[in-house]
Amino acid sequence: MLVQPVVIPGSGTRSWTVLGDDDVPVVPVDRFLAYLTDIGRSPNTVKAYAHDLKDYWCFLGFRGLDWREARLEDVGEFVAWLQLPRAGRSGAVAVLPSAAAQVAAATVNRKLAAVSAFYAHQARHGAEVGDLLAAWKAGGRGGWKPFLHHVSRGRPYRGRAISLKVPAKLPRILTVAEAQAILDACTRLRDRFFLALLHETGCRAGEVLGLRHEDIAAAEREISIVPRENANGARAKSGGRTVPVGGELIRLYADYLHAEYGDTGSDYVFINIWAEPRGQAWSYPAAYDLVMRLRARTGLDFAALVPALGGDPVNRDVPQHVVQKILDHDSPQMTAHYARLSDKTVREHWEKARKVDASGQPVKISPGGPLGDAAWAKQQLSRATQALPNGYCQLPLVRTCPHANSCLTCPMFVTTAEFLPQHHAQRRETLQIITAAEANGHTRVAEMNRQVAANLDKIITALEADGQDGNKEAAASGS
Repeated sequence: MLVQPVVIPGSGTRSWTVLGDDDVPVVPVDRFLAYLTDIGRSPNTVKAYAHDLKDYWCFLGFRGLDWREARLEDVGEFVAWLQLPRAGRSGAVAVLPSAAAQVAAATVNRKLAAVSAFYAHQARHGAEVGDLLAAWKAGGRGGWKPFLHHVSRGRPYRGRAISLKVPAKLPRILTVAEAQAILDACTRLRDRFFLALLHETGCRAGEVLGLRHEDIAAAEREISIVPRENANGARAKSGGRTVPVGGELIRLYADYLHAEYGDTGSDYVFINIWAEPRGQAWSYPAAYDLVMRLRARTGLDFAALVPALGGDPVNRDVPQHVVQKILDHDSPQMTAHYARLSDKTVREHWEKARKVDASGQPVKISPGGPLGDAAWAKQQLSRATQALPNGYCQLPLVRTCPHANSCLTCPMFVTTAEFLPQHHAQRRETLQIITAAEANGHTRVAEMNRQVAANLDKIITALEADGQDGNKEAAASGS
């Protein structure tokens, strides 16, 4: 079987299809891929789905199954089949049980998503395939909530029946020195400008490859990302946006035009200058080849410079929602995936934050004292004893606390404004406890919790007053 590029008659749009062993398109797959192209899916997405469905059709052929007769157990065997070495998938070569999986869990999940989307498409067109890869799951807690979640909360929802667990993998953020080493390894201004643009703006490679000269406003130091059809297949996934850039990048653009670009007459910013056909828009394979050459030249294992932007602005106190807008991320969670606060940033904000004790009085913390690392202690299990649900404990790590749940009456307790929601919630619960204790004649319980409530009132008043002062200062500085 073979994945073959095709051009849609009339529109000239590029798409993909899957050819069978008889060199004839596999009709149900061809229709599905054409549908994806018609609704504007990226050519790269269509290509990936074509390869995924080709693998599924090869498996069906190996098992002698018709795609309409496959059951959930068969899809489970497809997952196991995918992880075999290619030589072992035909059954001609025995595979030892100790052999490592050949396909990563994330890749398997993507292939299952393609197969699931294919069957959902066929079901909507009357094919008797049912919800082969769908399962109804009980509603529960989770980070993401769909629109109108409050209406359907607790009800079953449609989810994937088969999905492999993918280990969490944080993106590798290039250091300043590493990024500079990559830029310095470029022998041509075009290549340096291309990578510098990726690094500074966080734009995707397809967005940069599709840039026209009219998209760069040198005087305003802005670059416009415009969705359009490009001769090189480059694609902007978003609805368009404007990205601010620095003066150094604009000067690099001018140097590139003067020294290398010349009078080519092309609208595209990045073009073939030394290779044929000259003046043609630079392509994905050419950009990929550049990355591979620079990896070999620098010894740095990098795919692109894009992730570096996520962490840098956040550590320079640029609000995360602004970074999300610049990077055109769909959700704050995606931006947070790249925006990793450095220990230095956390420490600076911790030292600036106002801290109060259990009676609401300001507390001065020495940076070199036992609370020097407490701001991020929750993320380090070795120091979890100093991090509390509503603040921090000033006891040294080698000491154990002799008191049980008495932080709000303890002189070693300290808290900051980030815990205000917890303090408000605890105050409401404490007042309910006092009311119930008084109603039942539990005088001692009521008296103890009145002291806790009084301390909570002092803490909340002090921290909220500090927040209002900070807002006034910010307003004054911005006027």
